[in-house]
Amino acid sequence: MKVVYPSLVEQFYEGLKSEGVSIGKDEVYRTLVETNLIDENGVPTQYALDNGFIKYVDNEPESLAEFKALNPNLQKYSDDHFMKTDEGWYVDAFVLRSEAMLLLNSPTASETDKQNARIVLNHIKEDDADD
Repeated sequence: MKVVYPSLVEQFYEGLKSEGVSIGKDEVYRTLVETNLIDENGVPTQYALDNGFIKYVDNEPESLAEFKALNPNLQKYSDDHFMKTDEGWYVDAFVLRSEAMLLLNSPTASETDKQNARIVLNHIKEDDADD
């Protein structure tokens, strides 16, 4: 299973890769968050925008078909598991849980990716307990 990283992480990763820099996407993500260029959701920070490090372009897919095309691992889920809000596309707990379990059981997933999957599962568990 493949982890879906925010588009800015993917862009930075591809840029570094084209320059011959060997680095994992998880490390790119952590570095961007730690240097205050993006928040934990992959959204550019005001600091990054104000200082010209990132130019914000809203390229959020308008349709679910476009969103799924950008995230092929989500193609298998019924459309009723997705919701578009003013903040972007969201998936329900079923999809989150399923994708996290696939990642945890993947022999090729990094320990960091598995740790992130455990965090997602813990958040879902906490939300379920609140209901």
